[in-house]
Amino acid sequence: MKGNKKRIIQAILFLFFVCLLSSSKSVFAAQTKSYDISKNNITINKSGDYIITGKTNNNTITINKGVSTNITLLDVELNATGYQNIPILIESGGAANFILKGENKITSQSDGIHVKSGGKFLISSYSTGSLEIVGGMESSGIGGSGTIIIKGGTVKAVGGLRGYGIGNGYAYHLDYDNKENAGTIIISGGNVTAIGGTEASGGIGYSSSTSIGNIDITGGTVTAISGGAGIGDHSFQAKGNKITISGGNVTAIGGAYGAGIGGNLSNNETSVNITGGTVKASGGTSTSMYDNWSYSNLDLKGQKQENDIAAKNITITGGQIFAESCSVQPKNSKGQILYHILVQSEVGKVTKITAYQKSYGSKDINSKGILSLWLPNLNSDGMAALEVTFASGKHTIMDYLSPYNILQGDNSSKDMVFNLSVSNLEVYENGLIYKNKIYYRNSNYEPIKVTGSTSKNQIIVHDGKHRFEFENVSVDYTKQTDKMFFIVNGESDVIINIKNKNTVKTGGSNVGFYVGTNAKLSFAGTSNENKLTLETYDDSYGMMTASGLIRQFGGTISITATQNSIGVYLGNSGTFSLYNGIINGISSTKNVLYGLNYMNVNVYGGIMNMDNIGYHDEGNEEVLDKSCFRISNGEVNISNRMIFSTFLVNGGTINAHLLGCGRGSKVFMYQGNIIMDKFITYLEAEYDEETNEYIVFEYITPDGVTKKSALDNSTVYGGDIEETHNVTIEELKKISFGSC
Repeated sequence: MKGNKKRIIQAILFLFFVCLLSSSKSVFAAQTKSYDISKNNITINKSGDYIITGKTNNNTITINKGVSTNITLLDVELNATGYQNIPILIESGGAANFILKGENKITSQSDGIHVKSGGKFLISSYSTGSLEIVGGMESSGIGGSGTIIIKGGTVKAVGGLRGYGIGNGYAYHLDYDNKENAGTIIISGGNVTAIGGTEASGGIGYSSSTSIGNIDITGGTVTAISGGAGIGDHSFQAKGNKITISGGNVTAIGGAYGAGIGGNLSNNETSVNITGGTVKASGGTSTSMYDNWSYSNLDLKGQKQENDIAAKNITITGGQIFAESCSVQPKNSKGQILYHILVQSEVGKVTKITAYQKSYGSKDINSKGILSLWLPNLNSDGMAALEVTFASGKHTIMDYLSPYNILQGDNSSKDMVFNLSVSNLEVYENGLIYKNKIYYRNSNYEPIKVTGSTSKNQIIVHDGKHRFEFENVSVDYTKQTDKMFFIVNGESDVIINIKNKNTVKTGGSNVGFYVGTNAKLSFAGTSNENKLTLETYDDSYGMMTASGLIRQFGGTISITATQNSIGVYLGNSGTFSLYNGIINGISSTKNVLYGLNYMNVNVYGGIMNMDNIGYHDEGNEEVLDKSCFRISNGEVNISNRMIFSTFLVNGGTINAHLLGCGRGSKVFMYQGNIIMDKFITYLEAEYDEETNEYIVFEYITPDGVTKKSALDNSTVYGGDIEETHNVTIEELKKISFGSC
């Protein structure tokens, strides 16, 4: 008996060790392989699990066709040079699930990560680390025509010049034609930031002329910013994108002529469908404006509007959506027209929304005291028009909703003074939001009184005609980055009465006052003692617009622009008009009042004292300068140079050192006075039959500075012009003459 037990125990132990050995062999067979990218290129030919570490300036990672793999990136740095040298390439038919650990960085002269059509790139929900990717010129951070899926981790993707953060295609001319197919982008988790490069098509999306892109956001925190579209496209020939948002916390910001979500430039097949999540969409408010020589010969003034959402079809059945301007009226799944409603509500997580007895998508909505919804205007038949249930068990119930009273609340703004040191201020056509409370205004002519100091808070005007009163306002944005203090969106018309002393300082690519493409911003003061001082540093702007209108009716505005910054930037076709008051400006590396082709500066009265104003010569032969300076009254004193293609003088006085531009500058004068040291332009040699000689304006002659004027007097019909020729050879040598 004892012998049998012994044999049984021996048999059990034998089986145990056999099983253990077999198990060990299995573990060994499936063991994760480790690679150091600093040693060689890595090509994954077999499915399996891999860990990649190391740093390199040349080597790349390739996932071949038919391979399905899990790859852990652990503190990897890939710096690839050469347009054909892609740091991470997913071949067609290949699939890679990346798990991020530590800090990983990729820089490239092409796409940082390229996913070919039929390939799949995925960032795992198990990712605990980060990945930062910077693409090259006309390339994306993460690009290609395949499928891009992000489920977790912290991801920042930045496109190169005209490139997407995530997607493919690039922004360019009217004849731009990107024949690369669009792909699919799915974001369900993680913290994702996508930034379009300079002059970019978009933060997230596709600009394909052959197929429609698919963008699906179901969760996570997503921020998409671009000088073009935030999420969508910004090109003339693109087919567009199918954009679906059902969850997550999404912020999408577009630049000049750009939509927050969608595509503004062409009537493409873009569609936007929102069923849940918290969405903040803002067109035209990115500090990286796509507004350069690509648009230079196009007068877009009045033709385009910076919509928060722009698409052929916009469908909304849920979600908290902070968006005011849409290219078409949004509808629900039943085709009912929707209106934007702001509702004063409880604070907390929303679990259920019922509007007109119908369910409205409530996923990922957290209220801070205000709900922003898009709902139909229907008869509630005695039932609650809106009922919102919170996780706390509290309810917000409203019996009646009207699109004509967008703001729902009981607070009155009459005689209130809004202190910027306390909160942001958001202004809608019928009221405003301050400290997460809604305030009514009895009339749009009732001034919105503002005071206080801030280094972070903003004023955003979403829509309507408004009067502000600034008294002792102090704003210091020198430590912010890529942010705007005062935003005038859509087709808003705003006037700011300045009282006492007000100061706005900007730095780090920030903007003091932004005026939308079809918006108006005016400044006034009852006397010249009412002052606004703008100080700009470090590539920032005091005021900026692409094609809007900035006006001054009084008071004193003083501008100092240093460190490659600009006082007032008028984009491709913006306008600045002085009617009364004083505007002073001093610049360093760029003109204090500055713009591109169709910019306009008008002086109808008042006094303008500046050193350099006018057109920015971009040095591109395709650019034709159409900038114009007009004066009918008032006084203009320019200590250095006025750079405009055309001068229309119907009165007033111009005192300038150098006046004119690079090629073909003209003065049309009927009355008034011009006193200048020299008129400068480049004229092709013209044959004068009366003198039997070619007339050529030469900047420098063997005898020194020529006394011959380049001014064409045939367009001077009246008034007085005095040209002193008080200019040195050294000064003229420093002047660059482009294709004005």
